[in-house]
Amino acid sequence: MGEVFRAVDQRLDRTVALKFLSDAFENDARARRQLAKEARAAAALDHPNICSVYGIEEYDGQHFIVMQHIAGRTLSEVIKERRLDPEEFRSLAKQIIEAVAFAHSHGIIHRDLKPGNIMISDDGRARILDFGLAKAVASNPLLENTGGETSQFSNNGGLIGTVSYMSPEQLRGEKLDFRSDVFSLGIVLFEMLTGKNPFARPTQAETIAAILGGSSSVAGTLDENDLKNLLLKCLSAELSGERNLWLRF
Repeated sequence: MGEVFRAVDQRLDRTVALKFLSDAFENDARARRQLAKEARAAAALDHPNICSVYGIEEYDGQHFIVMQHIAGRTLSEVIKERRLDPEEFRSLAKQIIEAVAFAHSHGIIHRDLKPGNIMISDDGRARILDFGLAKAVASNPLLENTGGETSQFSNNGGLIGTVSYMSPEQLRGEKLDFRSDVFSLGIVLFEMLTGKNPFARPTQAETIAAILGGSSSVAGTLDENDLKNLLLKCLSAELSGERNLWLRF
């Protein structure tokens, strides 16, 4: 739905990123509400591992978010290029987990956690971005009056988000809570370790079936250790209190 450009804030003499609605959505009132919702969600979260939002603006009929420019690459690009060594994995995983936990402590779930939405800066810091599907699950006045809860489905009936990182309850269109992010985060952590998504299959239908059926490749891929057990709990197909144990990582 959006396009991001690097720009210069001439008043403050700093490089920023501008996220515009793509031309196809510029006149879509629902898309504009989502853009405003993304800005409010991210702006409400002041954390070193979450991309900062400086404001939401309109110029010549175009709506855009002004946010922190991060020099680096997405986690997805890093994973495709090489395997992470144990120390790097632990450092990045800790940063990502702390950022998600911080958002949860402020009553916000991301709903679209994936390596493509995590930037790794040149100095090795992880930052979560793209809160376009974020949802308030607790009273949060900063997210009120933004058009209500977003459906899991687009206007044409397609799923919103990236299927191979969705929780079972998200795929079923059910009401979500923090545990949905925990599931998605478990997928991200597994991919950081192995370079592969544990549920990815040749087709979207097969991927959905694997997630709903709990058919991940975690058990046969990782050695027996506490991390493996933790990921298995994160990726439990059924909602349970055990999914909350990921914070012990």
